Amino acid sequence: MKQEHKNAELRKRAEDHYQKHSVAPDMTGSNEELERVVQELTIHQIELQMQNEELQDSREEILKQQQRYADLYDGSPVGYLTLAPDSTIIEANISAARLLSSERSQLKGVRFGSLLAQQELPAFNQMIDQVFKNRTAEHRELMIGTTGCRLDAISSAKAQECHLTLTDISDQLQLRTYENAILASHQETIYALASMVEVRDSYTAGHQKRVA
Repeated sequence: MKQEHKNAELRKRAEDHYQKHSVAPDMTGSNEELERVVQELTIHQIELQMQNEELQDSREEILKQQQRYADLYDGSPVGYLTLAPDSTIIEANISAARLLSSERSQLKGVRFGSLLAQQELPAFNQMIDQVFKNRTAEHRELMIGTTGCRLDAISSAKAQECHLTLTDISDQLQLRTYENAILASHQETIYALASMVEVRDSYTAGHQKRVA
């Protein structure tokens, strides 16, 4: 719409120029003057055509860049959100909506904190407060529903916005749980062996526990 308005303005200027400088056939004037005016108008018309072509090329390039950005933003496996200081969601991509088990259109205007469990809310609020207060980057690992997520928040160039990324780390958290379980099992095995040795030789019982 803005580009069409500019084109219309250029058209009007060209018509005004023509009306002002054109020479009617029945007016007194030399052929040289008539040729000069016709040449000037022709050149001006060519300039307008060239300018319009350049503007069209620029518009197409902008549209390509916008589409490329949209593809990267919405096609990313990482959730992207833009939040206000009170955690109200200003914008969200498709991955963020999927991680939050919601429709994208339904997320705008919703406070992100309201989507978290009560036990996770203090950690999230602390992170957002630090981002807006200190203009620093912060991260937390929180549960969103049944999904373990890493939240990375960074202040935006706009003072009243911050960018939040959501990364699904459920597999990593599950792996940590397995590792901790294996470690606990190993410790129990070692203590059991130490107890067996203690039964055989109570004299070295304390030493066995310290070694274990």
